[in-house]
Amino acid sequence: MAEGNTAPRIPAAPDQARWPAVLLALLFGALLAAATFVAYRERGEFGDEGSFCTIAQGILGGRLPYRDLFNEKPPLQYFWTAAVMAFGGPTLAGARIASSIALALTAGCIVLGPLRKRGNGLLAVGFMLATAAIAIRLEAYRNTADSTLALLYVLSAIFIGREPRRAGNVVVAGALQGLALGFRQTASASALVLLLSPGLTRRRAAFAFGLVAGLLAWLVPLAATGDFMDFVRAALLFHIGNTGAASYLGHNIDHRSSLIAWALILAAVGIGSRLNRAERIWALCWLLTAALAYFGRKEEFRLWPSAAAALAMLSWEAGLVAAMPSLTLRTLGAGLVAIATLVAGVTALQHLPMRHSQVESIAVALRRVTRPQDEVWAGPFTPFIYCLAQRRPASRYYFVLPWTAKPEVRGEIVRDILAKRPVIVIDRSVFAFDIEKLVPGIDRILKEQ
Repeated sequence: MAEGNTAPRIPAAPDQARWPAVLLALLFGALLAAATFVAYRERGEFGDEGSFCTIAQGILGGRLPYRDLFNEKPPLQYFWTAAVMAFGGPTLAGARIASSIALALTAGCIVLGPLRKRGNGLLAVGFMLATAAIAIRLEAYRNTADSTLALLYVLSAIFIGREPRRAGNVVVAGALQGLALGFRQTASASALVLLLSPGLTRRRAAFAFGLVAGLLAWLVPLAATGDFMDFVRAALLFHIGNTGAASYLGHNIDHRSSLIAWALILAAVGIGSRLNRAERIWALCWLLTAALAYFGRKEEFRLWPSAAAALAMLSWEAGLVAAMPSLTLRTLGAGLVAIATLVAGVTALQHLPMRHSQVESIAVALRRVTRPQDEVWAGPFTPFIYCLAQRRPASRYYFVLPWTAKPEVRGEIVRDILAKRPVIVIDRSVFAFDIEKLVPGIDRILKEQ
């Protein structure tokens, strides 16, 4: 890598009038986000979304993550969701607005690269199609930490790649990585790859300064709430010595088209960009670490942050701009992006998430038989019950899974149920998550009480 360059190096190009390009990019992002919000508003329910919605509802009701509502994830997605729900409503739709905002900004930032260069209308349209198809296929509409991480990684790629010799850009990129750590623990790998990059020989101090600033930007307010040590115990220490933690890893891959599209985009970065050999190796290493959470859990939406960052690298540099009639590495890279778009687009049309009518009917029933101040417990892992019914969990351990079923977790759930006598909903549809295996004796308690 060139000294002082963190890669990918994005050559400067003549710009169009700035504001028309920005407005067009924002319009595209807003339309994509609005379309997916409407199309999937009552579909694609996912447990993690239920958790973010449930904890965000708790925050709006004066409760805090970890201390009052346990989950092992870092806190920023909870507070971000709560902030949006304060205006959009304490419902799943309100939570989805948070991911829609992130998607709109992410998509807009990706397509702004070619839009701001003269004579690249076809390229801009191509990246719009690619961004839309891949975002939809990788379920970027979900309100999870990945939707926000995608935006932070895209901005990091732009700030570092656009003017890599400017210390200010490196500081901003470091701050973005510090914020990313507030959304997912594996973001530490992304920050480490950037920090140890050979191109940061003279910029490591600037990046480290930004990283610390980004960390303090959310750690200091968290400490002010008195929730800091609860966060440390939950997000950093909970799984130390936890024999069930390994059961979280692994998952059946039933989304090969998404995996293929993601791999093709990374191949385009490695083949078709104007990066030198060392820069390409670095870029691919960073993109792989951006998808680190996917390798642990094998869920396709976890590929979106890496795919979005790769698209930003390609769209903001001039490597794929020139449409050469001969076969070159750049045209080959453009072809890989086109194939990825085709794969993602065709399969996205066949991939319409189902509506969980049973969960919705249970939530309706709970709202009918309970009062807003009543508490309920839904397990083993059905946080959508709390989210849709807008009812408070009766235990801070509002779920229990094989990788969280430590003895102290089981004991606290049983004590809370015995003390509060809440309305209880048990989901027995997944044999591996049988409640009697996860919380032995709970069936007897339910029958007796």
